[in-house]
Amino acid sequence: MEEAKENNTVAEKNNTKFFSIQQTVEIPADRRLIIDVPREIPAGRTILTFTPARTEPKKERVFGCAKGKFKMAADFDEPLEDFKDYM
Repeated sequence: MEEAKENNTVAEKNNTKFFSIQQTVEIPADRRLIIDVPREIPAGRTILTFTPARTEPKKERVFGCAKGKFKMAADFDEPLEDFKDYM
């Protein structure tokens, strides 16, 4: 089992701490995982969420690919009528 990515975060809401551990792991053929849990996470009941890893690489972004698809109004930089009382 090889860890490719690990990201741990802690958040608090209504005096309850929420912990998030994100690890990329390989699921073995016997479908059993051993996960090292950081010490700051208390022992007890825990909810685990499994999300399949992306199998296809992200598409490379191309600078300027949306050129010509959006038109700005000629008066775009003019003051808005709604804000005339504040100017």
